[in-house]
Amino acid sequence: MADVGHTDNLTESMIDKQMVMSFIDDQKKKSTVNCTKRDLKLLYKWLVGKGELRSIEDIPHNELDAFLSEFYITLKKENGQEYEPGTFDGIRASIERYLKEKEYSHSLRDKEFNLSTRALSAKKVQLKKLGKGHKPNASKAVSKDEEDLLWEQGQLGDGTPRILIFSLWYYFTKCFGLRGRNEHRQLQLGDILMKKDPVDNRQYLEFSERLTKTRDGTKGKENRKVKPRMYENKSDRCPIRLFKAYLLRRPENVMEPESPFYLTCIPMERVESMIWYYARPMGENTLANLMPMAAKEAGMDRKTNHSVRKTTIKTLRKAGVPRDKIKTYIWSQKYKFN
Repeated sequence: MADVGHTDNLTESMIDKQMVMSFIDDQKKKSTVNCTKRDLKLLYKWLVGKGELRSIEDIPHNELDAFLSEFYITLKKENGQEYEPGTFDGIRASIERYLKEKEYSHSLRDKEFNLSTRALSAKKVQLKKLGKGHKPNASKAVSKDEEDLLWEQGQLGDGTPRILIFSLWYYFTKCFGLRGRNEHRQLQLGDILMKKDPVDNRQYLEFSERLTKTRDGTKGKENRKVKPRMYENKSDRCPIRLFKAYLLRRPENVMEPESPFYLTCIPMERVESMIWYYARPMGENTLANLMPMAAKEAGMDRKTNHSVRKTTIKTLRKAGVPRDKIKTYIWSQKYKFN
């Protein structure tokens, strides 16, 4: 009977572990999972070509270090062309994720993998000498003149449902550092609080941050230590004025703190009241194209949603904010509007 009880406890323990592992797998971002699988497939295909059939977690670190060194140096696309330097960083990150899940004895950043680390650095140097790493289609920051043009062409302001919601999106991206699609998509009405500064009696908007892609609650990653703010100003470009206008145009049944912040626009020709938006979230693809659409309508060069985040980084650098502070995006003072 004791043996039966022990077996039952063991079976129950195994079931619990499977449940936990299943839960962990469900929380992983699909894009990260797919990227890891793709990169590991490249490595295993290369290893098979070398006659190595073991799983990488079963290969001793000194042997795996040597394999990875040659893998980084010789890896090319199927058509024989070279990868971009950044691709190799992603591949190493995928291998690192996999080995960590398998509880491998060392990290690829440990001294035991010094040879492959040096080989990776040398490979990236070689690729840059070959002209790789230059991204002509990379997002470019929005200049002051271009922002003025958006206002002058009516792409920023409160003229239509789309323009009003884009204006708030633009300010939140530029001043709160929100990512162009994912973090905006998750934004709820209660995340943006309107308050008044007791010192100068000015109203401001405060962003109360929840978990995000880069601050996901793991590895001690914290939310911003200072909640970013946007202050009112005495101009037509005042973000507080735009925020209040947006609240007036929302349906009453989506005014709860948990309501989605970005709502689907009612076409201007169908607007019959003060309400400009349907009581449903704006689509992800629409959010992803807000900046490109506004730039095109204003006759500007190509811009992407990420262009606005680059504007934030450029502004902080010009203000002398240290790179480490920019990276963690910790605001130490009020944001000033022109």
